[in-house]
Amino acid sequence: MTRIFSQARPADHGRSASPRRILTFTAVADAVVRNWRRFLVWFYRPSTAFWPCAALGVVLWSLPLQYGCGITHREELTIPVVAVLIAWYGGISLSAWLGERIAAATPLLRLPRIDEAGFYFVATLFSVVGVGASWYTIVKSGVPLYDMVENTRGNDLKVALYDNYSFLSTWRYSAALTGGIALFRLLFRDRRGLIDFLNVGLLLAAAVISARLLLVQSVFICFGAAVRFGGLQRFRPLKLLVFGGLGFVTLASMTWLREAGYYARFEHGDNPVWAQCLHVRRYVASPFQGAAGTARIAWEEPNRPLGSLKPWKNFLPTFLHSTEEKQNDAFGHNQWTLGQIDIDEELSTNSALAQLYGDLGIWCFPFMGLTALVLAWGIGLAWKLDNPLFLLSLIPLYGFFELWRMFLFNQGFVFFLLAEIVACSFLTVLLPWRRNDNQQFLIDRR
Repeated sequence: MTRIFSQARPADHGRSASPRRILTFTAVADAVVRNWRRFLVWFYRPSTAFWPCAALGVVLWSLPLQYGCGITHREELTIPVVAVLIAWYGGISLSAWLGERIAAATPLLRLPRIDEAGFYFVATLFSVVGVGASWYTIVKSGVPLYDMVENTRGNDLKVALYDNYSFLSTWRYSAALTGGIALFRLLFRDRRGLIDFLNVGLLLAAAVISARLLLVQSVFICFGAAVRFGGLQRFRPLKLLVFGGLGFVTLASMTWLREAGYYARFEHGDNPVWAQCLHVRRYVASPFQGAAGTARIAWEEPNRPLGSLKPWKNFLPTFLHSTEEKQNDAFGHNQWTLGQIDIDEELSTNSALAQLYGDLGIWCFPFMGLTALVLAWGIGLAWKLDNPLFLLSLIPLYGFFELWRMFLFNQGFVFFLLAEIVACSFLTVLLPWRRNDNQQFLIDRR
């Protein structure tokens, strides 16, 4: 049986470039791709996943303060502030590295064979129900879709959805999982079917509603599967450029739909491309400002009491929080940093350090260290699996990727995706599926 996630045989790169070809475009492109592959292998680890965006945040934070970046005055990087930041990010990396080492020494789990085509089909049903239920709720609420598009008020969709939220609406997050699988099949496997294009469409439909980050999650899942199962050898520079260009256009269109009016108030922010560039600057730079400001406060107030925003909420999944608390979190109303750190109040994801320190005080450091250790161990165990349960590793690993801006591990969609992967695997084993090698998505033994 052809499988989806097994190690694919590397492509033949045996011929070395002759001196005449060293400076050609092809040779340079091949060198870039080879280093890019090494970077991805390094990147898909709990101890390093958050470092690239954290470093990019420092760079964008250092640029001139203009074009609505959300910051008026930069935090001063004093020696104590830098020391606290090193302790925070270094402690997370060290704890996660220890978890990775423990997982590497743990024997491989023995699990029953799971048909990948059946798993993909069941997961797609989750996406269809979730995206369909969400759009039904929005349409039923009476949102004037044509007027919304004409006046670029895409946030009206999110408001309408959360005003009439239901459990089935949570299922729309499944589109990130099935969309990632579809992208993996389209980009790294020579297998294309209607189910793949359906899942890409469901992904776009879910992302338009309220979460462009569903697109980022799906790409993260796609490339994570390629790193684990050897698909990177098939990815060529031209395909990378086309894929990156389409991704940028998609994100720019969704940003323009939701926030065109906001960016039009700033110089040169009156077209989708430049608005997307401003958007990236704004949302990537502000978390470092938040982290630096929190580090300053932590140094000045080491005995700060626990926050007034219910510290226990970081230990519980968000679906166990009160409705008021969930709405406040969704719309950025729980921000203790207002008035203490110079960040636009409309920005709500201003670093995991700020988020946890506001609730736990100095105890956020051991809390995050223990969390990183345990999750990295679990990720390492799931990463070694050669069936769809491998996907269990990518959900919390995405949480590590987002640690530069927010703490995601207790979010309801994380628990939902983990439960969905287990449920789909169970149903696939339980039900008598007719195996179809053309619909396998992870392991390729051709």
